[in-house]
Amino acid sequence: MIIDECFKELEKIHNGNLATSTSTWFNGHCNLPLVKYKLSIKLQSSNFIIDYEYRSNEFSSSSTIDGGAFKDRHIANIYFYIKNQIPFFEVKERSLFNRLFNKNVIPNFIIKCKSPTFKKELYQSKNLHEIYKVVESSAEFHPLFHCIRKEGQHVIEIKYNTSKFDREVIECLISFCEEISL
Repeated sequence: MIIDECFKELEKIHNGNLATSTSTWFNGHCNLPLVKYKLSIKLQSSNFIIDYEYRSNEFSSSSTIDGGAFKDRHIANIYFYIKNQIPFFEVKERSLFNRLFNKNVIPNFIIKCKSPTFKKELYQSKNLHEIYKVVESSAEFHPLFHCIRKEGQHVIEIKYNTSKFDREVIECLISFCEEISL
């Protein structure tokens, strides 16, 4: 399986710890395979954790009727526990309304942050731009970035789900978190 190989390779490259578990999930019709991956990596003395689920489905391709609702699901919850203090921020895709009336606006994301210098750094992040290029080419990929305070530390939470595995997105997310931790 491509996902297994990718996570094992990322574990080796970043000297991390990978835990894998398999079970089943009920999609309303039958029990199907569910594979969970948990990859923990140390980045710049901060903890980076990927909780990734691959939910196999009984239909290999979508039809125009279901709109992709019955395809395989890939659900990622990423947590980056940062040692140093950074401003709280949120990154999300520009709204459909905003994109319709401002077609020439680049980038395709909005950053909410009270620190103008940090906000500028985020807008200049090559990795963030690469992630949101995928958003433009995939109708269902909509990552949400939040920096929150959790367990006495700043945590960047990145959540998304999609119908296909994309290693480049995961690598860009790791690079983005490395970039922020500097």
